[in-house]
Amino acid sequence: MFHHKGATILLYFKTNNPLTLESIIYGFVTGVMLVTMFQWFSCYQMVITSDKLMYLFGRMIPALSLVFSMVLRFVPRLKDQIEHVRQAQACIGKDMSQGNII
Repeated sequence: MFHHKGATILLYFKTNNPLTLESIIYGFVTGVMLVTMFQWFSCYQMVITSDKLMYLFGRMIPALSLVFSMVLRFVPRLKDQIEHVRQAQACIGKDMSQGNII
């Protein structure tokens, strides 16, 4: 919505910025690309474990393979921690399903 180089203007906002068809298509394609990237990493995480990663890259670049395997291990742990926080917020009545954003 903030890309103003499109040719097909659909409407203008109150600030005289145009909303173009190309900006909506660009946003949709970018969203699909982001979801696809998440799917790739999810499949990668199921197939390649940290042991396999260390075996593949351990001889060539051992320090980088160790750091990369630590980063890949951090992602599922962060996801679990976010779920714990969400459940704790739901217990005290401050979760995202109740009330408004403020």
